[in-house]
Amino acid sequence: GLGFGEKADGKILDRKNLEKAIISRLKESLNTALIGRLDEIVIFAALDLPSMEKIVEQKIANMTKHFQQNYELDISPDTASLQLLAKNSYSADEGARRVEKIIDETLNNLVLELLEKKTKKKHFFLKELAGKFFLSDK
Repeated sequence: GLGFGEKADGKILDRKNLEKAIISRLKESLNTALIGRLDEIVIFAALDLPSMEKIVEQKIANMTKHFQQNYELDISPDTASLQLLAKNSYSADEGARRVEKIIDETLNNLVLELLEKKTKKKHFFLKELAGKFFLSDK
């Protein structure tokens, strides 16, 4: 298959050579007429942990907007929770595809617990302790 870290003679290719190898494999695999119809071939770089943390932070921000509009709740993640959610969401095979599911499950469950308590507090911090997530008002 094609993908990141494509090897040639046991060596991991640099970006430029990786692009050449992928295009070469595409030409071997696909009809020339089909390749000619493509405007552009885009090769994405693998995500790293800082990129995943930004994706997680953005997803949490989007969900927080929803919680603010519907429940007047504000949620701010701390660094440790961002890092653990990014690590838990990352998959070499799937990239960032699991981010939405994991964050939806985590935040929705925590907010549901919070709403059941009928607290009057409105600002919470998403924190992590020993691999477990919780909302704290401090």
